[in-house]
Amino acid sequence: MTATTLKFDKGRLQSLSDGVFAIVMTLLVLDLIEDDVLSAVSARELHGALLALWPKVISYAISFAVAARYWVAQHVMTHYVAHTDLRFIWLNILFLFWISLLPFSAALLGEHHRYAVAEIVYGLNMLLIILSLNACWGYATRQAGLSAGDKAPDFLRKVRRRRLLAPLVYVLGILASPVNPHLTYAIYVGVAVLSVVMSGLDKRSLPL
Repeated sequence: MTATTLKFDKGRLQSLSDGVFAIVMTLLVLDLIEDDVLSAVSARELHGALLALWPKVISYAISFAVAARYWVAQHVMTHYVAHTDLRFIWLNILFLFWISLLPFSAALLGEHHRYAVAEIVYGLNMLLIILSLNACWGYATRQAGLSAGDKAPDFLRKVRRRRLLAPLVYVLGILASPVNPHLTYAIYVGVAVLSVVMSGLDKRSLPL
């Protein structure tokens, strides 16, 4: 028996994923803790320090929404998977690796949102998250034992369409950042809002 034919219960992978996402979503808020806010000695100083935080607040909200969306996406994907094997586990660990970089790229975006390099780093982080999740889903549909009832052609067609379109949005943002950082920032905000709204409205809970 080869290593790739070994079958494992998916519960441990789900537990690891839940732990990583919980830590990442908690760490995101730490970027909002500023010395200027904590050391303010008057209402005027506090108001000024809080107002100066708005880019970081937006970055936090975007990244929290993204993390929540991809937790849901992976949760839905593993729901359709009957079991895991070593390759599927390692693909998911790669996905979790890119997820774990969210606090860094989000902090960079919040602090330096006017600079293209910060937006490129954030966009690349998002792109790699999507591509690694695509790899997990692509492997799952071929190897990891999805139930026959969930392999309806229309369902798989919608999944493939989202797998192709989702990376293009961040590629557009990365390409636009040196020319118009404000447009890229708007793209990132729009994608976060749209993805959460679509997730809530999607009756089949597509995993992307």
